[in-house]
Amino acid sequence: MSDRLREEKASELEDSVREALSKVVDPEVGMNVVELGLVYGIERTPDGTLIRMTVTSPLCPLHRYVTEEAQRVVSDDVPEARPVRVELVWEPPWNPSMMSESARERLGWGRLGAAREVDPEGSKPPPAKARRSLLRWKAIFP
Repeated sequence: MSDRLREEKASELEDSVREALSKVVDPEVGMNVVELGLVYGIERTPDGTLIRMTVTSPLCPLHRYVTEEAQRVVSDDVPEARPVRVELVWEPPWNPSMMSESARERLGWGRLGAAREVDPEGSKPPPAKARRSLLRWKAIFP
C-alpha cells in the first residue's frame, strides 16, 4: 500500500472515530466531548486505535464514565478501529479556549473562552446548568 493511500485511510478512520466520539456527552456539561475540545488525538497503531483525551478537570468524578463510553461508542460505530483503547491524559491541561466556537456560544462564553458577563440591558443569562459549569470553570481558570 502506498504512503498516500495509507494516509487517506488513516484520515478516513480518524474522521469516523471523531464522528462517533461526537455521540459521547459529558454529563456535567451536556455537550459532546469533541465540541468541548476533550479529544487530543486519534492514532491508528499496530494494536488497534488509540484515543487520547482528557476531561475538563482532574477532579472530574465522571472521568471513568466518559472514557468507557468513548471506547464503547467507537468500538460499536467504527468496527475497523477495533480494538479501541482510550488513554486519559492531563497534558496539555484542558482550558475553555479548546472548545469549539459553537460550544462557547451555547455556554455563553466569549470568543476567547472567557465567561461572558450578563448584559444589564436585558440579555438573558445562560441556562442554570451552564451557569454552574461556568462558575466551576471560572474558579479553575480565573
